[in-house]
Amino acid sequence: MKIWLDDVRPAPDGWEWYQYPEVLVLELSTIWNDIDAMSLDHDLGEGHLTGYDVVKHIEEMVKVEGYVLEFPITVHSANPVGVQNMRAGIASCMRF
Repeated sequence: MKIWLDDVRPAPDGWEWYQYPEVLVLELSTIWNDIDAMSLDHDLGEGHLTGYDVVKHIEEMVKVEGYVLEFPITVHSANPVGVQNMRAGIASCMRF
């Protein structure tokens, strides 16, 4: 399964579209072993978690709970600071 997290841009063909980061965070532990790739946006609507929050949750899963990150995570956000933070978090996960 390929995960596309974006509140506005529809998922490309073959990708599962998550518009709400809260839903993805709730489902991550259940779908983890079925994920082949993820592509994340940063800004996901006022009042919602950000893509960086999702990356921080993934970091927690990897560093604390022992999950192994075996799929690529890309960032497709137009927010330059958000992209930088998300990429740093993803790189941190790759060291485990």
